[in-house]
Amino acid sequence: FLKNIIITFEPLADRQKIKLIFTGFESDIIIWYDANVLVKAFNNLISNAIKYTKSGGTIEVSTTRSNNNEFLYINVSDDGIGIEKENISKIFTQFYHIAGNSESYEKGFGVGLSLTKNLIELHKGTISISSEPGIGSTFTISLPMHDNVYSNEEKADRGFWNSSYSSV
Repeated sequence: FLKNIIITFEPLADRQKIKLIFTGFESDIIIWYDANVLVKAFNNLISNAIKYTKSGGTIEVSTTRSNNNEFLYINVSDDGIGIEKENISKIFTQFYHIAGNSESYEKGFGVGLSLTKNLIELHKGTISISSEPGIGSTFTISLPMHDNVYSNEEKADRGFWNSSYSSV
């Protein structure tokens, strides 16, 4: 799933001369998720990483499990421009926007990270960020690996859970 998303961004990363790396598990990770929903979240995170990373930079998407195998952590890291401390608490606010990399493509409207946070929360997950200006940013998504966090009503809603158990 994640590898396929990354592949779609390789031409854009190549044009920007940005190295795009995926490091994950050798075996499949099985979690309960809606692919149509999570693809939007990861598209936004990788797109932003490209937007805020200068030519010659690197973006890495990596996956790890929590020690108790309860959560899957997905990191989207870049060595881009980073985010000032005073902006970090605001970046998930709808319509909040920080100026992008002028060498890159169009700037956004400030809805992407707010939407991404909402999509992750629909999956009973969380998103956090660590960032340092001039060093880069890492967005960490935590998703539950078991379906016991969902109510029977949520599991029965086939419009939302159309992917059932799938491999990330």
